[in-house]
Amino acid sequence: MQIATRKLLDRVFSATGIFAILLMIGALGVILAPIFYRGAGALLFRGTVEHRKQMMELFNRGDPDALAREVMATAAARQPVYDMLNDFNLAQAGRVEEAILAVERLSRRDDLMGRRLQAAAQRLRTMTSLREKTDLLQRISSGSRTSATPVDPAELDLIDIALTEVRETTQAYEELADALRELLGPMPNDQERLMPRQRFGQARWDRAQVKLHHLLYKQSWDHSQAGMGQVVYTPRRNDFEGTQLYDLPDYVARNLDRMLNPRPTFYWRFLTDKSVDIHFFGGIGPELLGTIYLTLGAMLFAVPLGIIAGVRSFRSGLLHQHPARIPIEKRVGRLPHPGAVDPANRDPRCRRGHHGRTACLQGSGHEPGCRPLAYGSDGNPAGGAAGHSHRRGHQHGPRRRRDGANHFHRRGQCGTGLETLGTADQSDTGAVLEHIQSGYRARSGR
Repeated sequence: MQIATRKLLDRVFSATGIFAILLMIGALGVILAPIFYRGAGALLFRGTVEHRKQMMELFNRGDPDALAREVMATAAARQPVYDMLNDFNLAQAGRVEEAILAVERLSRRDDLMGRRLQAAAQRLRTMTSLREKTDLLQRISSGSRTSATPVDPAELDLIDIALTEVRETTQAYEELADALRELLGPMPNDQERLMPRQRFGQARWDRAQVKLHHLLYKQSWDHSQAGMGQVVYTPRRNDFEGTQLYDLPDYVARNLDRMLNPRPTFYWRFLTDKSVDIHFFGGIGPELLGTIYLTLGAMLFAVPLGIIAGVRSFRSGLLHQHPARIPIEKRVGRLPHPGAVDPANRDPRCRRGHHGRTACLQGSGHEPGCRPLAYGSDGNPAGGAAGHSHRRGHQHGPRRRRDGANHFHRRGQCGTGLETLGTADQSDTGAVLEHIQSGYRARSGR
């Protein structure tokens, strides 16, 4: 392959790798950006007065005096809403009272029907729920009309008219009251709630806008067309036309900021506070701490085992590596690698290294008597060898550099060329030879 082609392919592969990395970063950004954006809303948001009331009541955090003044200001803005509700309840109670008076007039008889109606009238006086009263009045009207004992029909008609007027708005009123409780919290005349979610309104302004939409519009489904039904939103005020609650939804929409008093809030304690009421309020402190503990515990087990496995694998690879594949510098150290004195020729100028490697003493010249030393089958030097390698039979001999110094040479593992090992030295020749021979015997199992 031409060099230009290789350079071109190298640039193409590099550009492809960079493009793949950028593509992965972009994909992660598209996936993770919405997650981080929505998650940041848990820390940065517009908190309402209900949020500050939660912090004071649940965590005893904040300024009590400033909070009391703020609660008084928001209560003044909410009071017209409660006045409208009270006026409506009084009007409803008046209609129910008319029906109860009709039942009491019907009970002024000395027969069994009179005594039954008298007991029902007393029971109506003890009830507090408007729905319970209307349900009992409906049963009285139906039972009286089907009874064998004659009853004044005019009084029964009066009861039915009152029940019709009340029933048309009772369900709509209860839905409106529930929407107000979700938005602003419990009403002044409500009993004390046990669950924290029922003691507070919306703590965040964005969620308050969602609940305001539920207050203004009533959701229904239209199944007139084929296929799946469609959601239809109708103004809730239409259910109270001609009553005291007709203007209530519009008043709440215009004055919601005064009722909740939203402020920019940085709730960094969300990361440390405990959760309250199954994560309706509070933070994720215990959950985050548990995740950290789990991660550290896994690391305490995994890191030591990984280090031990890596060390054992490295040592096992060194022990099972063939001696010929280990560089000679690692086998005999960093000392010069002199050859062995040929015991047959007794020529101190010729020395033989490990596996048939030959070296001549520095300054000995290129003498014809300098011959390589070969090893026999028992691992001992054999005189008069022909200079073949013990492993591969490659020809080795003394090589001379241009400066005249004789150096050790050996062919690479795959026969790729000669490699200089070091200059021969006449000192400690026997010790190095004995070291080489003993290492060779140990590795070859002889």
